[in-house]
Amino acid sequence: MPATAFKDVNEKVTFCFASPNELPARHSRNGRLSVLYLLRRELIETAGYDPNTDTEETVDARGIKNRLFVSLIAMFTAFDLLAKFQLGDKNGVGKRFVDFLTSPTGAGMDKSNADLFYAVRNSLVHSFGVPDVDALAKLGLQGVELRRRVATKDGGLLVVQRKSWSTPPHTVAELYIDGVFRTLHTAIVNYRAALFYVDTQRRFAPMFDKYGTIGMS
Repeated sequence: MPATAFKDVNEKVTFCFASPNELPARHSRNGRLSVLYLLRRELIETAGYDPNTDTEETVDARGIKNRLFVSLIAMFTAFDLLAKFQLGDKNGVGKRFVDFLTSPTGAGMDKSNADLFYAVRNSLVHSFGVPDVDALAKLGLQGVELRRRVATKDGGLLVVQRKSWSTPPHTVAELYIDGVFRTLHTAIVNYRAALFYVDTQRRFAPMFDKYGTIGMS
């Protein structure tokens, strides 16, 4: 979408982060939609809900109901897109992905969990499965298991849990799909808040012009 279609960068931010519950016909601007908006709507739907009536808060509270792998792929795609908005598109995909996840204005994760996210992202996108033995070895793991949800007593959701056995040495990481969803929602909120600042807007604007909209009839 031409940059001239927006009055200023604040309009771009507002359009990019539009609520996924807004109807497409109302959201559309000159026949174009925000890619992030569309991705968030798709994720609500693959999770088993109606994006016209069910909010992301509903998904967070009730959990991903179906199409678990496809929903995870959509979440990782959203991290990829947000990472380009925040960091540009010149460095490698993996570094950018992990840097966004560990950024305090992104997901604010520790690096070991961010590396695990990237390994699972790659395995799902390229082979629709969990990381192979070579990828696991780089992470110091012997296995990765994808699970739906474990809530904590304080209302939180587990994202990653590692379980180890000493005989023989064996460590498995459990990745919780609902925890990934909450992590994505947190990252969206954090990055949206960071776009209040001029320096952050300067990097976002050209990336939004390049990747932020898509034409749909």
